[in-house]
Amino acid sequence: CAEVAELADARDSNSRSFGIVGSIPTFGTSDYSIGSPGTRKLYRGCCLCCNPSASMAQCSPEGNHRMRMTSRLLLGVFIGMLLGLLFGWVIRPVEYIDTAPEALREDFRSDYVLMVAEAYIVDRDLELARYKLASLGSHPPLNYVIDAIDFGVKNGFNNIDLQTLNLLAVDLRSIPPAPEIGLQ
Repeated sequence: CAEVAELADARDSNSRSFGIVGSIPTFGTSDYSIGSPGTRKLYRGCCLCCNPSASMAQCSPEGNHRMRMTSRLLLGVFIGMLLGLLFGWVIRPVEYIDTAPEALREDFRSDYVLMVAEAYIVDRDLELARYKLASLGSHPPLNYVIDAIDFGVKNGFNNIDLQTLNLLAVDLRSIPPAPEIGLQ
């Protein structure tokens, strides 16, 4: 039985085909020759990342090779992330085109309400102003004007802008609220 095991081991160690070593699936072993043609040393199974002058006993392909592969992988991931950020933020950043006013930040939403109020001062069309303010969301238009006035007071809007917003708010209050469905 011991002779059969030795023959199987010998057969496995002599087999070097890709994919199978004897009965064990593997990627095979390779022969590496190092040195000038006349003085080449043949290393079976040793990787080239090891010291060329090292003997097989000193060559640790598993540890050294694994460390180099891990560092190369991490370096590749880091470079890929940098290139992705460069591409996404500098070369081709996201451009928002024709976004809905309801997606605006509070400061831009307040500017939008101020522009609607300034347009209302010019043309005195309250229904058009309500329509434009309704595009900000599902709240009543008066709430957006009040929020814009509060934002303007906190952030130093000039008095003319605050008076313009106040005039629109007063005129919006003069309109009776729309009846809710189901209430009589």
